[in-house]
Amino acid sequence: GGGESEARRAVAVLLDADMPCDQVHQAAITTVSEGGLAAGLATGEVLQRMSQLAERLESGDAVKYSILFGEVSSALRAAHEVVQLLSLASMTHRDCFMSAARRAMSATLLPLQAAMQQQISTMWWMFDIGQYSNTNSPAKHFKAVHTTLQHVETLFAQLSVELRDALQNRDFSWGHEEHGMFLNSTVMYRKMFPESALVDRGLLRQLLRLLPQDSTVGDFGALDGHYSRWLNDTGLVTAFAFDGVQGVGELTGGSVTEADLAGDLRIPWRSEP
Repeated sequence: GGGESEARRAVAVLLDADMPCDQVHQAAITTVSEGGLAAGLATGEVLQRMSQLAERLESGDAVKYSILFGEVSSALRAAHEVVQLLSLASMTHRDCFMSAARRAMSATLLPLQAAMQQQISTMWWMFDIGQYSNTNSPAKHFKAVHTTLQHVETLFAQLSVELRDALQNRDFSWGHEEHGMFLNSTVMYRKMFPESALVDRGLLRQLLRLLPQDSTVGDFGALDGHYSRWLNDTGLVTAFAFDGVQGVGELTGGSVTEADLAGDLRIPWRSEP
């Protein structure tokens, strides 16, 4: 149909290194829109089938959860393909995507990773015991499916809200904000790949030898808070983490408090990290 033709044209533009930036931007927006539509249609089909299965369960009939898998996979595949295309376009058209656009697009890797992890967990139990989760609970089976779809929905929602404006922002920054704090992309990357964080455990062990037990420690410039988490895990001291990265509290689940360390610092103290 017309939508499929438009989607194919958008992909061709994204892959053509000679295309002007305005066409590349429009192709990126079209790709997101078409991918979101495909994921939405697949999600709608899954929800309808889940409703039918729930009715059969209430009637005491046997159900086959396998009828959900294909459409869940379709929604996840739509998300994966869109993000792959955007990443390739970001490399093919380096001068067309400035910092804001790159951050908006790279941020979608968080929900994509979460969706894929959930789907892989589901497939593990399908291999292991022939179920959608580790019990014979319909609620847990439905939750596994719904969680994957929620992450896919989050991905497309982020792009639909942020990408168009981000593409018009021509500012360029790399690595650090104006006052020296890291960009939040650094914390995003560490959230996806925690093994990438360098933690000097020798330093931390020596610190524990110097500090009286039950001391309170402030970690300023903590980034994603690995040092404070390590110290808190010992149970010997209480550590609080602070950093100026935008949105660091949300990105770290509240374990790091956002604070501008370049100015006067007033911390709303709390008794627990």
